[in-house]
Amino acid sequence: MSYWFIASSISQLLWSFDFSLDNWFGALLSVGFMAVMVGCNGKILITQSSLTTEHQQPEEYWLLRFPFSLHTGWTMAVFVMSINGFFNAFGLPEFIQLILGFVSLAAFAGISWKMLLANGDEPNYAIPAIVAWVLLGVAFGEGPRGGMEDFLGAGFKVISGVVGFGIGGFTGYHFYTKEVVDSDFVNVNFKGGEKTAAGDETDYVAPKDGSIA
Repeated sequence: MSYWFIASSISQLLWSFDFSLDNWFGALLSVGFMAVMVGCNGKILITQSSLTTEHQQPEEYWLLRFPFSLHTGWTMAVFVMSINGFFNAFGLPEFIQLILGFVSLAAFAGISWKMLLANGDEPNYAIPAIVAWVLLGVAFGEGPRGGMEDFLGAGFKVISGVVGFGIGGFTGYHFYTKEVVDSDFVNVNFKGGEKTAAGDETDYVAPKDGSIA
């Protein structure tokens, strides 16, 4: 984690204080603080992945790496929404805000694609799962009321829900096909080694996710 964790924590603390500034400058600071958090947390995951050996125990992943994947997914989602908040602080027309919303959905889809299909040998399932959760929150959460805002907001909620369900469903499907179905060809024996379908024994290798570089 090195000093990246300290930098991320300080940035999150400053981001929390930034809520008192309800103007475009506060929105700009929010984008900056979240950008620092995304960079620091991403660096932590990259470093952890580079230092991980094939002998990593499951406890090491679930206790020392998985929480950082969750936090990185959250910071990425809030970073995208902070950018929207910055532009919305200027009172842009509704159709411009709608365009920004669709660009954000494309960004969420791109992040999920990177983590699942372009993240090296091992996908990162935690980050797209967080993205899906956030989009479902947008879809089923309370939105603006009144006139055209209701019409545009309802349409955007529906599309956000479709994208959220799509990302979540594909994440689950990819996890099942890669981590569950493929593992059926390997049986763990009582000595801690692995016996393949051919009967050859190999050293036990704990699962790990890939880097996000």
